[in-house]
Amino acid sequence: MTEQNKTSQPDNGDDVVTHPPTLVGWAARVFSLGLIASLVGAILYQIAAPDREVAFEVVTQISDAREVDNRFLTPIEITNTGSKTAGVVKLEVLVDGKAVEISIPMIGQQETVSYVIGSDTRVSHFQHKIISYEAP
Repeated sequence: MTEQNKTSQPDNGDDVVTHPPTLVGWAARVFSLGLIASLVGAILYQIAAPDREVAFEVVTQISDAREVDNRFLTPIEITNTGSKTAGVVKLEVLVDGKAVEISIPMIGQQETVSYVIGSDTRVSHFQHKIISYEAP
């Protein structure tokens, strides 16, 4: 064998042709980098954001109460304004002097849960009290 045959590569007929990236290829790369950057940004934001204890905001819409089958249905909204999820939230609502207990299995951070309370008369007075919740 000559020196030239040792250094030359065998010719198998499959010549590899490289093409420059197309517009779709560049768009996929830019999209991937943007997605990775947004995920890293979201993680850094979660790390830097201050922790807020679980707190609840309860809003009732007495004006939105409606009558169905001789019962008045009054919607209320319970919002977790904290930065942590709360589990098994127990809430006592006083509707015209009658206590109604509401149990919510889980409410996430900044999540709002809507609930409807039924009563025999139109609601004119509303109070609430958080009985308990489980912190994560």
